[in-house]
This record gives sequence, C-alpha cells and structure tokens, in this order.
Amino acid sequence: MSEPFGSTEPEPFTPQPAKITLAGCSRPALVGCGVFVVLLGVAAVVFVVKAKDFFGWAMERFEQEIVTALPDDVTAEERARLSEAFARATDAVISGRADPWALQRLQSRLGETALKSEERLTRDEVLDLIRSLEEVGGVDDPSHERPPAGEVEEESTEPTSFVQRSGAACGTLSARFPVLA
Repeated sequence: MSEPFGSTEPEPFTPQPAKITLAGCSRPALVGCGVFVVLLGVAAVVFVVKAKDFFGWAMERFEQEIVTALPDDVTAEERARLSEAFARATDAVISGRADPWALQRLQSRLGETALKSEERLTRDEVLDLIRSLEEVGGVDDPSHERPPAGEVEEESTEPTSFVQRSGAACGTLSARFPVLA
C-alpha cells in the first residue's frame, strides 16, 4: 500500500542535500580589503613625502595653543622670542640640521605643555620651552648646556618615558638576578 501523505519517517531524519560552501573570503570582502590596502599604501607614501610640511603645520598649531595659554607676566620681548624660537626650530628640523638630543627634549616639553592645555602656563615653563626651542633652532644659550655623556640631568629622578621606565626595570632585574646582567 502506498502512503497518501508521503514518507512516514520523522522530519529530522530525512536526508537533506548538503549545502556546498566555499572556504575563504567572499569577493566583496576581497575587493574591500584590496582597496583598503591600496589607500593605506598611498597614505604612507604621501606622509613620507609630506612629513616636513606636516611637521611645520603641527608646530604652527602648537605655537597657537601655547600663545593662548601664556601667563600675563610674559613680556612682549619674551613673546617675540617665543615666536622666533618656534620659527627657527621648525626651520632646523625641516632642513635636517636639528640636534636629535635637543629635539627629544623639545618633544617632551611640548608633551608636558599639551597636557596642561586647559590651564595657564607659568613664566618659568614658558622660558624653559623657549630654551628648548632655541636649542633645536641652533641658538646657543650658555644657561642650559647639554650634560656630558654618561651623566643624567638633575631635573627629575623619576623615569618619565616608557624607555626610561623599562630601562629602570631592567636595571632592577639585573641587580636582583645577576645571571641576567
């Protein structure tokens, strides 16, 4: 006898044709990733070619922010000195004649200043920033000379950068474990 309603097997046990899927990314995903990689490469080339222009633009922005945060006791002569120091430092970096040590010191001063962007700077902070800018720009200032090789500045004994903190940690480890030294 034939069954009027089809098979008597319960539905979960009826064989279903297997759905064939291809492994890997779909075509739109591959195209999207390819376009992203091309755009990233173009951006990297533009950044390398225009890095000096970008640095000049960033220094102009820093100068504008710092001028708005200057304290009232900064004289007109010091304001002019600050502007001149920014111009000389920018020219020195763009031309490639900036001292790396002075540039690193300037970078840390600008970072400290950026963290204080919501409050007014003190006159001493402004003068220190001017000295840092003048060092990068090649203006000789005998009041702040570069420490001799192997000596540490006395400004702060606490490590401030990641490299300094990791170096301090390595020194601590090598003192505790002489095998590592």
